[in-house]
Amino acid sequence: MDAHIGDLHSTIVDRELEIIQELLEEVLKCDESIAAACDVCAELDCFLSFSEASRIYNFQRPEMTEQNIVEIVQGRFVVICFFFSF
Repeated sequence: MDAHIGDLHSTIVDRELEIIQELLEEVLKCDESIAAACDVCAELDCFLSFSEASRIYNFQRPEMTEQNIVEIVQGRFVVICFFFSF
């Protein structure tokens, strides 16, 4: 093929680089939207992880009162719960 057409390898590599550059330019036009979507997905992932941990370990939300006291009944430290679950 090289004898009839010539060395195509360098032409193919050049075209690949052009395509990648064009793709990068198009993706960068949406940079802010992509970053915002990533932020929302990361926040959703955190909320889902918290809810799954709450379900697995039967965590309950605290009851807030007007009194100036903190009362913990059968409390567990979250890091210890995760550490001993593995």
